[in-house]
Amino acid sequence: MTEADYFSGWTVYAVGVALLILVGWRITRGLTLVVRVPLLLLLTAFLLTPFNIESGSAFMGPAWLIMLYEGVFLPEIGFSRVGPVFGMVTLFSVVIFPIFYLPYALIRKPKATQSEHNEEPQQAEQSSKPQTKQQRKPKRSKTVEA
Repeated sequence: MTEADYFSGWTVYAVGVALLILVGWRITRGLTLVVRVPLLLLLTAFLLTPFNIESGSAFMGPAWLIMLYEGVFLPEIGFSRVGPVFGMVTLFSVVIFPIFYLPYALIRKPKATQSEHNEEPQQAEQSSKPQTKQQRKPKRSKTVEA
């Protein structure tokens, strides 16, 4: 494998991962930010963690593929080579989210609730109209049934 082939492979893989992350973003659009972002961080860490293809090799591959290959086809090695590294990267991605989210949560302005949002325009309309002593109701016609 030449360096150009290696680079081309990683480029195609990176584009595929970017598309998967966009699909994940679209799928999780209904979730709150506190749930959505850690899930996407886990997905990104899962897909983009590199690891050596073989011991002593200069070439790297996606850690999840290497872990799957070694777990299925090399049972004597199993997950022991890639598993700890992959676990640490996944754990780091979960731990790093609160560190960056906490300042954002403290700085951002809290959203108004739906009831507060609906009451404000009604109050503005009432204050702009002149107050009358008696609110007029539409007259109902009375019909006499025989």
